[in-house]
Amino acid sequence: MAPVVTTVNKQRTGEKKSDLVCRVKYCNTLPDIPFDPKFITYPFSSNRYVEYKPTSLERNYKHDLLTEHDLGVTIDLINPQTYAVDPTATLHAKYKKIFLEEEINPLKSKR
Repeated sequence: MAPVVTTVNKQRTGEKKSDLVCRVKYCNTLPDIPFDPKFITYPFSSNRYVEYKPTSLERNYKHDLLTEHDLGVTIDLINPQTYAVDPTATLHAKYKKIFLEEEINPLKSKR
């Protein structure tokens, strides 16, 4: 059987051995600003870089409108007047009851 060579590691874990003889202390401070701050005028719009401009591919894309057939929702893309609300239309009497507010009678009680 061959002899096994083991080395004893005397260095502690987490410590690095430094090549320098003395302890190094760094003290780097920033110098003072040699002049007062100046505000410059920015000649461009502040939204210049954040405005969204869709490409022609996005503008010309036809989105599919997916609705459930069994819900009774029909979408008519041909006639936009289909969804216009008539401002002179009146509500039928049986539906008016649904929208009536309940009258709240305050209870008079003595305590």
